[in-house]
Amino acid sequence: MKRTHVMTSAAVASILLISLSAQGGGHTWVFNELFSNPDGTIMFIELREGTGFMCQEKNLAGFIVQNAVPLNQYTFPTSLNCPVATCCTANKFVLLATSGFAALPGAPTPDYIIPDGFLNLAGSTLHYSIYAQMIYGAVPIDGVSSLSSLGAVTVNSPTNFNGDTANVIARCKVADFNQSGSVNVTDLLQLLASWGPCPPPCAADTDFNGIINVTDLLTLLADWGDCPP
Repeated sequence: MKRTHVMTSAAVASILLISLSAQGGGHTWVFNELFSNPDGTIMFIELREGTGFMCQEKNLAGFIVQNAVPLNQYTFPTSLNCPVATCCTANKFVLLATSGFAALPGAPTPDYIIPDGFLNLAGSTLHYSIYAQMIYGAVPIDGVSSLSSLGAVTVNSPTNFNGDTANVIARCKVADFNQSGSVNVTDLLQLLASWGPCPPPCAADTDFNGIINVTDLLTLLADWGDCPP
């Protein structure tokens, strides 16, 4: 008697999933987070692997990230360092950032360096080759907040492919809350007006603990005066 084997849709899906996740590529990355300071010298674009299961999406060489207005384009010069035998890209991040960002103390090392001013701080459209698009509005420039792919303003959390992450402050002095180039009475008044619980993102929260207190005040007093020329 001839036996007929019937595969369920779940089994077919499982086989397809295993097959797809084992293939090398670079098409499942999507935009996740944008950040900049006022002059665009400290800026990052964070990508994430968008499916959660594609294991070998390492072949980025030759792929592009393009900003529509102004028309800026970055071509990945190399692929990710990703062993073939491991599931190394699922749920991972890729960090593109300016050299000014890379120089920030404690900042995660960018995977790729992009030119200053790559993003339009007033808003534009980003493309990752033909595979992903992000239409974004005004990018926060308070030195703390970033813009998510959903348009939410939140505390920046750049993460590189290695998984290194941090919250950064992109100001000439940590307590220069209004980025005037000087820590003075205006910054002091802003801190006092924010005293107490200050849900993130909070420009005056110098240690990212969600509350403005004496620690933040001491930071401001230590920063008092003009920024270095």
